[in-house]
Amino acid sequence: MALMEIIITAILVSIMWYLYHKHQMDNFSKKINALNHDVNNATVNREYEINKKVIEKSEELNNQILELRKQLVDVERASYEKGKKMAEDNFAKDFLVQVFPYQRHFKEKKDKLLAFGETEKVEIGYQYQFFVKGAPAFKPEIVVLETHDLKNFKLNKEAISTLVNTAIGDKSEIAGGVINIAKDVLLKK
Repeated sequence: MALMEIIITAILVSIMWYLYHKHQMDNFSKKINALNHDVNNATVNREYEINKKVIEKSEELNNQILELRKQLVDVERASYEKGKKMAEDNFAKDFLVQVFPYQRHFKEKKDKLLAFGETEKVEIGYQYQFFVKGAPAFKPEIVVLETHDLKNFKLNKEAISTLVNTAIGDKSEIAGGVINIAKDVLLKK
């Protein structure tokens, strides 16, 4: 009986030890599962935070890139305008078209069959000449705008200047200051 008691005790201790060990293993397994769950949650949260920060930083950097591109365009535009202005100024210094209002008196033979004699006429226009660095490049040219009989002619010097300014005004603006219109009227006979 003592042997039986020892065997029963050994079996009972083994069963108890087995149950205790199984219970410990289940607890460890639950703790491992909980820790794995916590690690997975932490990993997901960390990846979410990292992605969120990466997206925010990307947007910030994209905005900075866009702003720098705008600044580059502004700098290029300003540089272009400055270069254009310098070129226009240099061109205006080197090249000039001088324009003088022009008035010429002349006599014209009457062209009728039995008409004899001459009529006095007045030609109104402008004379222009091209200069390069202050030196004349071509001979002066004359453009006649109107011709009148002297007895019907009533324009004064200011009216002639106004007529020439009107005829050349658009061209002067397009030329960018290269055309200079004089105030005095050239009188030729």
